[in-house]
Amino acid sequence: MLKSRPCCGGAPAPHQPSFSELSMPPSIPVQAAITTTSAPPGRGFWLSALLPPVLALPLLLILFQFDRTGLMLALQSATRSLPDALWAAITLLGNGGMLFACMALAWRLRPDWLMAGLCALPFATIYSRALKHLIVSPRPAGVLPAEQLHVIGERLLNHSFPSGHTVSAFVVAGIILLAGRPPRSIAILAIVLALLVGLSRIAVGAHWPTDVLAGAAGGWLAGALGIVLARRWAWTRSKRAEQLVALIVLMTSLTLFIVNIGYTEAILFKYIVAAVGAISALRWLLAKSARC
Repeated sequence: MLKSRPCCGGAPAPHQPSFSELSMPPSIPVQAAITTTSAPPGRGFWLSALLPPVLALPLLLILFQFDRTGLMLALQSATRSLPDALWAAITLLGNGGMLFACMALAWRLRPDWLMAGLCALPFATIYSRALKHLIVSPRPAGVLPAEQLHVIGERLLNHSFPSGHTVSAFVVAGIILLAGRPPRSIAILAIVLALLVGLSRIAVGAHWPTDVLAGAAGGWLAGALGIVLARRWAWTRSKRAEQLVALIVLMTSLTLFIVNIGYTEAILFKYIVAAVGAISALRWLLAKSARC
């Protein structure tokens, strides 16, 4: 068993079981449970990380051969039964600030998720921004007539490929599913929400289905790379790292109150998520600052 170190010269602080300990079968030692978050990725990890993007590539090539207008309008028609405000709220979950605010809820049990998210940010940004500028692809609103396409929020015209919101959503889903031992309910929720964010980009008229598929594949891979970087970079497991990430999440959550990220139909939802993120990040920052 691990022993708690004395804090500030006083009595040893009681050991608080981490999520990894709680989710580990009783037959596995606690030490093994704690070290899994810093262990180098194995073959199973890379198989799970690379298989979805590899499978997405031929599907993407097949979709490019079909009439994207027909598929786009068919999917939009299927989503019209749900209110615009709901699709606006779901699509907001693809915003980076909103995602970090939601992930802040896991600060006590899985800070490694947030560390991996921070490390995945450069990979996701380069992937999304580079392809948007290399592949000149107009958005649906730049091709389809206004009376044919249902648009929620701002009418976007350019830089369609890939969907940045979908990239961000699948970064988070990839981290949660690949980082190891998530509760089944959280794993299912993460992948379902990521899929819904992708579908919402079609529902709001912002992206083609091919944009969404490319965003999902790239986001998943960026999440895996973020996990690898976080595990290899010892600094991410330090108290200073947690304080910095907590401060970043706090600032981005507060920024959501004053910055317009679109989709005013779901502005109340944005404020709720921002408040949850700010409170969670503040608690995390205070908890880490109070310890020696």
